[in-house]
Amino acid sequence: MKTLKLMGAGLILAGSALVAHSAAAVTVNCAAGQTIAGALAAADNDDDDDLDETITVKGTCVEDVTLAADGLALKGHDRLGGRIEGSITVDGARRVSIENLEVAGSAAAGILVTNGAVVAIAGSSVSDSADENILVIQGSNAVLTGTEISGGFNGIVVARNSAVWLKGGNSVSGSIEEAVFVQQSSSFRAGVGAARDGFAASTGVMAVKEVSSLDVRNADITCEAACIVAVDVSGGGTFRTRSDVKITGNVVVGAGSGVRLQGFTLSGDLVCNPGAYGFGGVGCP
Repeated sequence: MKTLKLMGAGLILAGSALVAHSAAAVTVNCAAGQTIAGALAAADNDDDDDLDETITVKGTCVEDVTLAADGLALKGHDRLGGRIEGSITVDGARRVSIENLEVAGSAAAGILVTNGAVVAIAGSSVSDSADENILVIQGSNAVLTGTEISGGFNGIVVARNSAVWLKGGNSVSGSIEEAVFVQQSSSFRAGVGAARDGFAASTGVMAVKEVSSLDVRNADITCEAACIVAVDVSGGGTFRTRSDVKITGNVVVGAGSGVRLQGFTLSGDLVCNPGAYGFGGVGCP
């Protein structure tokens, strides 16, 4: 697994109050030579700074996109869909949404959320990034619903005082290393919505370290093929299940780290290394 060395920022919690704004809309047809970057530049030059902007993408756009203004919505066309072969960076912007889009083949992270940004990702897919498919860092927050994440070096990485919530119907699979990696005072919650979330990998499915937390319910955690460790808890991290969680593989808990298992089935072993602890439910001695 990789450890990110990044500068810190404060945690932004999900569900903060939203301010009502007027909206403007534009369609980008990449098959006709238009670009998302061009639409964003035009929006920056607009005289009305109070307008939220919705950009609908048709066809395949080969570009790296940066969303740095509050209230931006980037969505695929309802019938024809939209695909970005490259990356999306959400840099310090809030009230950002990414919907009904394919993001594939980035040379770095597929979707990077950074510098206190807040983003909702729904009905989308992110695949085959050279690094993380989704990377949330520097006090940022992301909420995912109905999104498929596949391939890539890691599926989802959360670091430096950041938070990710999965609100149902998401899947993370096929990464070279962990499906989910949480570190550096960050948090990850799965199964918050009605639909199940699923996580699968053939190396290690989930890892949490450095005073961070994994909180899972209504989800499947599946250690595939040569995979041995379904959940690796170390460096002061904590792992908690709350209800209806199926774990295939071992849960390994390191010194100074904790586990609390409730409402779960475990096809594997709970391995408690010296100094590991439990905090209710089924846990380490």
